[in-house]
Amino acid sequence: MAKLVLILLVATGHYFDGSILWVPVSIALFVFAFSSGYFTAYRYRGTFKISSFFLGKARRLLPSLIAINGFLLLLFIWEGRENIAHTHTFFSAFGLVGFLDWFGVKNVSPFGNGLWFFTVLLVFYGVYPFLNFICSTKNRTIFFIITLGVFCLLGQIYASPPYMLWLTVFGFGFGVFLSRVNWIPCVSKIIYLFVFLSGLFLGLNFFGFKLANVFFITILSILVASLLLVARVPSGLLGPLNCWLPCVLEIYFLHTYLFVRSPVLGVVTSYVFSIINILFLAYLINKFSNLIAQVVAKSRVAEGGCK
Repeated sequence: MAKLVLILLVATGHYFDGSILWVPVSIALFVFAFSSGYFTAYRYRGTFKISSFFLGKARRLLPSLIAINGFLLLLFIWEGRENIAHTHTFFSAFGLVGFLDWFGVKNVSPFGNGLWFFTVLLVFYGVYPFLNFICSTKNRTIFFIITLGVFCLLGQIYASPPYMLWLTVFGFGFGVFLSRVNWIPCVSKIIYLFVFLSGLFLGLNFFGFKLANVFFITILSILVASLLLVARVPSGLLGPLNCWLPCVLEIYFLHTYLFVRSPVLGVVTSYVFSIINILFLAYLINKFSNLIAQVVAKSRVAEGGCK
């Protein structure tokens, strides 16, 4: 459920772009990265078959990407967008737009809006077998997270894009780190520390001191991610949300294209209508991507039977 709430928070931050919501959105992106790093390291540790690891990721992501991009293609044709068949489309449609951005290439394709996070995710999957080897012992894992922290700090200082790239990169590494050291956080201490640091962060910003913002957001992100590891959500809250839980990837790819901004409806009504629109279409596209996956799986079974 946390991922669904977080992706809706990210969508809200993008809808109200330029507002103070950039702070919780940055924390949400960190938690997403942390979650991927933590559960990947938890599931794949020690010796595992690398080919199976990559094949599993492809089977999980490709059907959704095909369904999402098929819908967006129809949407762009209907809207009369330009550069649909541009060479940037391959990078953008499959979440590789971050590489264009990091090499200073402006994406002219309508695909790939805001998908730099997905690029970082794919890079993480690409280097994970190496990280698994590096973090094979507790001491090496501690050395890894210290080295990564320094690397991300230097990146933030000398090569920082206008989004929280290095905080997100650190989130993936911190997830791997916490999975390997088996640290169990104390809930009460985390809550007290979070409240104190949040107050200090807001107070310093109120008086115009913003130089430590990235530091505060990093610490707050770590506290939120650690708290979610031990948080227990009442089962009654999950019922109405269960049908939307598998749609997180679709919501992430689609939300910036499906916003409704209408001065007639008003800001609140436009936002609510946008979220309903995004959830409904994400649900349908998720169902279609599952159908694609089932067809592919059945074809593989049929091929195996023929052999």
